[in-house]
Amino acid sequence: MQSRKDFDKLNRRAKRNYQLEQLNRLQKLFAQFWKSIGKLGLANDRKSRQTYQIRSETGEIISDIDSVLEKWKIDYKKLYNSADINGTNDDDFLEDIKSKLQNRNNLVNDNNIDTTELNRAIERDEVREAVFRAKQGKSVGIDEIPSEILRNDTCIDLLYKIIRFCSIEEYVPS
Repeated sequence: MQSRKDFDKLNRRAKRNYQLEQLNRLQKLFAQFWKSIGKLGLANDRKSRQTYQIRSETGEIISDIDSVLEKWKIDYKKLYNSADINGTNDDDFLEDIKSKLQNRNNLVNDNNIDTTELNRAIERDEVREAVFRAKQGKSVGIDEIPSEILRNDTCIDLLYKIIRFCSIEEYVPS
């Protein structure tokens, strides 16, 4: 019995040693594999093939990197600084926006749209419906409270009181 136990113990030790040797051998092979892949230099070939060419005002193709970058710089300046020196484009744009906003406000007031519904008090059923619409089993938010816990009536009442307070007092507690 004792010799069988000793044999099993030696067998398990030899098996662990064999597996460890095989693991080390595989790790060395993978290291060599990734080194050889890195030496292929595919990324470097891609970078060298990128062309910097532009067509000048005269129509000729320029491939000098400094000239290309300078041309791009000038084009982007023109693109983002489209206002003239006096700033009249900015003033015209501002007046245009103001007139469009005024026209839209007149249109809303002329249609007599009732917006009082937007300012009504929040009801408990709305809070309950929002809580039950939240997905279950998903990761928690910044408050670290799972949505399953919020489905409790006590939690819904507390949420309703907090939301109503924020709505009435126009204050959000930190």
